[in-house]
Amino acid sequence: FGVLYDGGSVLDIGGQISYRNIEKLKIYLRGNYRSYTMDNEAYAWHKPAVEVSLGGVYDMGDKLLLRADMFFLGTRYAKSLTEVTGVDPVTVMDGSTVTDVYYPVELKPIFDANLGVEYRLTEKVSAFLNVNNLTTKKYQQWLRYPNQSINVMFGGTVRF
Repeated sequence: FGVLYDGGSVLDIGGQISYRNIEKLKIYLRGNYRSYTMDNEAYAWHKPAVEVSLGGVYDMGDKLLLRADMFFLGTRYAKSLTEVTGVDPVTVMDGSTVTDVYYPVELKPIFDANLGVEYRLTEKVSAFLNVNNLTTKKYQQWLRYPNQSINVMFGGTVRF
């Protein structure tokens, strides 16, 4: 990975709608649309224009919480410095000197879902189990870095 700095501007339009039923059920729908205008780069690399998520938490009493969420990330562009089959190279010139050659790769949209359960031993100590990537789809959030298939994470929390 390399760090790349550029200036620009972002138009960000977003919102969230939530529903809550007597502290037992919480549901939300969140969305963002972003339009990037970069000073030098062709794209805001790896930044999707559209992000949408739907999720909720159900409190089954003082001890057990159930969580679920689904999310969508729109297409993003990644800057590859090595040749990519089917992608035309972009050559950046400064006068008659080539300063950069890269391949703008469009990454596919992502849709995924997660489930989780939390058991509260006390008000401040709990254990959880999360199951991520329920769609078991192979996707790349970052170019050439595939996600894990369905995965399970468990652990505990302590609140101070």
